[in-house]
Amino acid sequence: MMRMFDEIRYHIRIIFMVIKIRITIIMKYKADMVYWIIAPFFWIVPFLFAGKALAGGQFSNEFKEVTGSGDYLGFLLIGNMLYSTIDAAIWGTGNALRREQQMGTLEYFWISPAPRVDLLIGSALSEGLWVFVNVLAQFIILSSFFQWIITPFTSFFSFLAVILMFFAMLGFGMIFASIVILFKEGDVLTELVDSIMTIVTPLRYPISALPRFLLWVAVVIPFTWGAAIIRSLLLTNTSLQNVSSYFLAIFAIGTVLWAIGLYMFRKIEQRSRRLGTLGAF
Repeated sequence: MMRMFDEIRYHIRIIFMVIKIRITIIMKYKADMVYWIIAPFFWIVPFLFAGKALAGGQFSNEFKEVTGSGDYLGFLLIGNMLYSTIDAAIWGTGNALRREQQMGTLEYFWISPAPRVDLLIGSALSEGLWVFVNVLAQFIILSSFFQWIITPFTSFFSFLAVILMFFAMLGFGMIFASIVILFKEGDVLTELVDSIMTIVTPLRYPISALPRFLLWVAVVIPFTWGAAIIRSLLLTNTSLQNVSSYFLAIFAIGTVLWAIGLYMFRKIEQRSRRLGTLGAF
């Protein structure tokens, strides 16, 4: 029993070390922190104007028939606010090892006795702290300008959904990190996957607008269910009973993604070590 607790403390110490390094680096670039909080508002402006031109205003009866809320603007802003969970999984966790390689520290970490997966988990959790700050800052700014349904109930379960969605997306990040190790082209793969995600997730439109073959992709992405929960709570004041199945969906999908991600990471890491291609560009 004591040995098990010692192993747990060992892993926690390594993960905390990685988090400390990543947070220290992030805090050195405060202008970047401000930029990534403000920038999403600028990215979404063209879509706001397009929505206003097509729907004739902030609210649309046709949009309400599809989503349960006629507030197209709120739908769009919430999706944009939550997209940082996908960015963290793809750009943060997925490229964690590639980033270490580019900084010249990957080989040092790899020859240490520390478990390799702890690097990914530590990097992922540091991204999670940043996502929480990012989403919270945007939530405070947006809720002060728009009449969303803000109560202790909706706020608590909305942030619970963000946390669950983020941890579920980390499983996807593990899978993506394994692919990056295998193919090396981190930036190209990241841009490709990021672009695909903007299409198949309900970022700017409900998934009912997708063709059937893309709909099957959307339902296995945790973001789809997390965004549905938060939009339902903040825009339609739905009950917890109506979204409880969505929480279960996030948990189930996240569990599967983590299992696949850990398995792929171990197998591809072993392959890279055997072929000697881990540090190759």
